[in-house]
Amino acid sequence: MAFVNEHLTHEEREEFKKRGIINPITRDAMDPAQWTIDRENDMCLIRAGVERDFWDECYFVFLWKGEIHIISLIEEASGIPNCVRWSKKAHVSEYTFSVDDPFVNDLRNALMVFKFNGRPTDLNESSKAICDF
Repeated sequence: MAFVNEHLTHEEREEFKKRGIINPITRDAMDPAQWTIDRENDMCLIRAGVERDFWDECYFVFLWKGEIHIISLIEEASGIPNCVRWSKKAHVSEYTFSVDDPFVNDLRNALMVFKFNGRPTDLNESSKAICDF
């Protein structure tokens, strides 16, 4: 199975909250409404938010095969209509990663499905994403 953008059901939200994963922006327990998930391979990408002072730096929680990775990426215009570019640059974040980390190819695949906002809408589904890492 591949990644898909989905809204979480009430039951999925309750189960997720029990994990106690802390949002790196708000420092509260995460309670996501949607995710980009690959159920078969035990992976999901959840947008945590942005810092007020650095609105182009987006924080994600990537659950990968039982591991929790907090990641910061820069969202840029790609120069291509309806296309977003995700880059590894960061302004002030401590949440960086190495392109040699074992989860990076799966993260790229998740972002290619997440695209702009990870919502299962026609606008997001018709867009494209580029990963510069």
